[in-house]
Amino acid sequence: MLDNLINKLNNDGFINVDEFADTFMLSVLADIPIIYHGEGGYGKSEMLISALSLFNGRFGMLECDPETTSAAIKGGAIARTINQEGGSLTEAYYNVANSLLQHDYFMLEEVLDASFNALSFLKAVITGKKIHINGDEIINNCKILVCATNINPTSVTSTVRENQRNSCAAFLQRFMIVEHGWKSHNADDYIALYPSVNELPVVQFELTDIDKWRNDVKLIEFNIDLWRLLAKLAEDSANSGNTVSPRAFQWTVRLIKSAALLRGSNVVERCDFRVIDYLSYWSVDWDEVDEAIEEIELRQVSNEKLDNFSSRLVTARRMFNTSVSNYYNYAVCHTSISKLYDKFLTTVTYDDDTEVKYNEVKLEFRTLLNEVAIARDNLMVAIEL
Repeated sequence: MLDNLINKLNNDGFINVDEFADTFMLSVLADIPIIYHGEGGYGKSEMLISALSLFNGRFGMLECDPETTSAAIKGGAIARTINQEGGSLTEAYYNVANSLLQHDYFMLEEVLDASFNALSFLKAVITGKKIHINGDEIINNCKILVCATNINPTSVTSTVRENQRNSCAAFLQRFMIVEHGWKSHNADDYIALYPSVNELPVVQFELTDIDKWRNDVKLIEFNIDLWRLLAKLAEDSANSGNTVSPRAFQWTVRLIKSAALLRGSNVVERCDFRVIDYLSYWSVDWDEVDEAIEEIELRQVSNEKLDNFSSRLVTARRMFNTSVSNYYNYAVCHTSISKLYDKFLTTVTYDDDTEVKYNEVKLEFRTLLNEVAIARDNLMVAIEL
């Protein structure tokens, strides 16, 4: 899926598209809206339109400005007069069919120029997945919501009134936030803009593809050690002043799983944690993460070695139980198990999490060695008699 999007963007004349394509597909897979920000002229809006054109379905777009209110997101208001007893009543009536909620894919251009009223309504739509309009409950059917802005989202909360700052921060927490632009401005970057005559193969995506991908994300394995690490990162983030709410934590899990799926794996690994940087509510010390990951990997190696020796112990006990009752067989059995035990003691390490398992295997070794030694010695006594 990612290569297909990259091919589409390259065919449309864009360059340096890898991070854009990666984050766009992460947003689609995780079902988390995305905001691209950066200086004008680097193709944010054009690339979003190009990417969205890969998907069959109904596309909508709204150009935001300071006059944009929730009415525009609802589809635009028209005056409707209702004749009733005692006179007539004129009220706003919204063109829901033209709203964000009734499009499969929707783009908000210059989203942070919109009024606080509009952003608050948009936050409610993203969170609740439905809204009441014209007296009816309208389900949010929008599969993909993308936004572009020249404003750095991190600066927005400082520009609104103090009593609006928490709501503004909560709005930004509903999005992946990605800075877009060129990382270099070498001559080769501009030469790369020379139009290519070679079209790369591209296929259209369907609505059903999105549903399948999001279901696949749910099936990605997230092992308990990495989950504990993420929980610790959330605690550290809160201690640094960036609290991760339970909902935000679950959204983060979904995004991390999406990263695993995007690289073709069904298991979350350390590299998938990178996507945390696209979420505004995290504060992460990546050096500490790397140290924690190293501890997890060492623990996994220890567990694998313990499992291996447990399996070999089963084989050793079977060898003992099936030995012909003579001194020689028991002596050989005792020697083999002793060597295996020595190898166990010299190759397996343990920490607090694996200590219990380590001691259980160690005790099983000693018990078996003792049983074999008794059988050997008893036969020796019988031979001497």
